[in-house]
Amino acid sequence: MTRPATEQSTRAVAPNSGQSCWIITEGAAGMENQCLGLADALGLDTTVFRPPKALLHGIVPGRWLGAATLTQRLRASAQNSGADSSTTSGGALPAYPDIAISCGHKSVAYAIALRRMSQGKTLTAHIQNPHTSPALFDLVFAPAHDRLEGTNVTATAGALHRVTAQQLDDARQHFSDRYASLPRPLITALIGGASKRYRLDADAARAIGSDLAKLVATQNGSLLVTTSRRTAPDAAAALRQALADVPGEIWDGTGDNPYFGYLALADHIVVTCDSVTMTSEACATGKPVHVMRLKGRGSRRFDQFFADFVAAGYVRWLSGTLDAWLYDPPQETARAAEIVQQRLTDRAPDL
Repeated sequence: MTRPATEQSTRAVAPNSGQSCWIITEGAAGMENQCLGLADALGLDTTVFRPPKALLHGIVPGRWLGAATLTQRLRASAQNSGADSSTTSGGALPAYPDIAISCGHKSVAYAIALRRMSQGKTLTAHIQNPHTSPALFDLVFAPAHDRLEGTNVTATAGALHRVTAQQLDDARQHFSDRYASLPRPLITALIGGASKRYRLDADAARAIGSDLAKLVATQNGSLLVTTSRRTAPDAAAALRQALADVPGEIWDGTGDNPYFGYLALADHIVVTCDSVTMTSEACATGKPVHVMRLKGRGSRRFDQFFADFVAAGYVRWLSGTLDAWLYDPPQETARAAEIVQQRLTDRAPDL
């Protein structure tokens, strides 16, 4: 038995309409969505930048690089590298934003440069471990499994994201008719991709498909599957072939993205162990989340993340059966937004 998303506790944060927010990432969807989730919770106007890797990245610490040059390169990236350069309120970009939200190591130098060039007028909030002194930012939100410490560091349970109770409720209403005829239980599977830590090639995908097919058969249910941008084409094809006779749907990337619908309508969620973000999004539903192991060397950080989530009762390792349990979903994006909102409120008289 699962706890409906509409019964989850929520946190309210005052909207900040009219305040500008620049989001800085290297363009990876998982990183960008963390920033957008925080901006959404704050009600901020956003401009998304995906600048090129800073000169001498990985050789010279970001705090030593020229702030003026980096700021110019960041602004230029809005026109030259496919960034979404239009704010939700329209109009030209301000000289500096009220807040900059960055995520990922390659965004670090740009966020530091903005803070320096604005003489502290831009509040900088970095998501993930910046691998430099947290004191170079106003706020840092790092996952607890990174074990990062600092007076301005907030440890979060997993990744920030854009999944909210309202979005799930809207998606449930939008997609419920589309999947109403599928037999229950409805199992949603979130499939990631290969990385330095885990293997997910065609053979692995074929094995995943076989395991999922057996799982669905034992439950007399159906399956909703979505892959990620990191899923290799041959792996996706092998997965699709292995699941050809299983009732349900594998999203092919066309039409309305049913991702939120898959999460909202699921009775159980299965997620591959290669992504902290996908696991965190799945746990936002309050549904039983079963983590599927992948072969590979893994990592200490990922081991710690899953150990923390298992201990908290959010997830269990997939064992071939589908147990059901209740838990209160983590509300980390809303908690982070409250912290940022308080900082914005405290510094407002000084701006």
